[in-house]
Amino acid sequence: MSKYRAALIGCGGKGKDHANTLSKHHLVDLVAACDLRSSVLEDFQHNYQIPAIYTDYHHMLRYEDLDLVVISTQAPQHHPITLAAAQHGIHIFCEKPMALSLQEADEMVEACEEAGIRFSINHQKRASNYNSYVKQLLSSKEIGKLVLIHAYDKGGRTAGNTMMEMGTHLFDWVRCFAGDVNWASAHLNTGMDEAVVEDIKHSQEVNAWDRDAGLVVGESILLLWFYKWIACGLPFFGSATG
Repeated sequence: MSKYRAALIGCGGKGKDHANTLSKHHLVDLVAACDLRSSVLEDFQHNYQIPAIYTDYHHMLRYEDLDLVVISTQAPQHHPITLAAAQHGIHIFCEKPMALSLQEADEMVEACEEAGIRFSINHQKRASNYNSYVKQLLSSKEIGKLVLIHAYDKGGRTAGNTMMEMGTHLFDWVRCFAGDVNWASAHLNTGMDEAVVEDIKHSQEVNAWDRDAGLVVGESILLLWFYKWIACGLPFFGSATG
C-alpha cells in the first residue's frame, strides 16, 4: 500500500510534535518541511530525516506532489496557507486557532469545499477514546441525561488570549457533547471594569511571550451557551482573576 506524502509548514515547538507523529505513522511519509528560518530547517531536516526543505511554502506546495499538509504556524499564516494548499488540491490539518476572524474562517472553509479536500483543525479531543466512551455511555443512558456542562480554562493567560488559544479546545470539547449553540451571552472584564473598545489589544501586547493570535480583549470572561436541549455554563477565568 502506498503511503500519503505529507509536508509540515512551521517547524517550531508544536511543529516538532507533529513531525514526531508524522514520521512514525505507518501510512505517512514526511517528505518536506517549510519554515522561514533556515537554521531551524536544517536542524529539523537532520533530526527527522526529511528529504526536502523550503523557506517558501508556495514552492513546496507546487513541486512536492503532496497528499497532505500540516500547518503548524502561528495564527496569522493559517488563512493564506490554507487557501494556497486548497488551490493545489492538498488535504489540510491546521493548528488552532483556525483564523483571526470569522471572515477568514469562512473563506478557508469555502476554498476547501470548492476544492473537494479534507480540512481539519487540531482539536484532538474529538478523536480521544475516553470522549467516545462517555458519548457511548450517554447515548445508551447508562449514566443518565446530560443537563449542564461547566468548562474551565487551565489558567496562565488572560481571557482574551486564552479564548484564541486553549479556549478553542474548550469550545470544541463542549460542542462534542452538546452539539451546535442555540444562543450565547458573554460578559468581559478588564480589571474590575467592563471591557470597552479601548481595551482591545494585540495578543502579544498583552503578553509578549504568547503566540500571535491577533486582536483580543478582556482579562476575565463569563460566557454562557444555551443549546436546544441543555443549558451550558462556560466560565473563563484569566490570570487577573485567579
